[in-house]
Amino acid sequence: MEPKASLRKIRNLSRRLGFNDFFYDNEVNNHITVMWKTDISMSIWYIDDQILTFRGQHSITNQAFFLSIIYAYCSKHARRRIWDALLNLNCQIKDPWIIGGISMLSLDGMRSKEDVF
Repeated sequence: MEPKASLRKIRNLSRRLGFNDFFYDNEVNNHITVMWKTDISMSIWYIDDQILTFRGQHSITNQAFFLSIIYAYCSKHARRRIWDALLNLNCQIKDPWIIGGISMLSLDGMRSKEDVF
């Protein structure tokens, strides 16, 4: 979830959707909110202004995993920092790893959807 809302609104939405816990950091990375249910425990493993990486564990199976959520800025330089961070994390993570996120595209100079791909 990309919040444009207050912490109170995020908390209320999390409850209404049936999630038991959530993470939102308004100091380092205020672009991403992650919500989860009680059968999973999550802890922050890595955070910067574009990436949140959690170490999670399923309470029934004890399976550990990692989850990286990316909020990509438009600039080529900022995206390069994402790839550098992911390559660094890849050297450290040995459990299953899920990577997903939100990509911000700059539409300046794009004439059609073919220019995006």
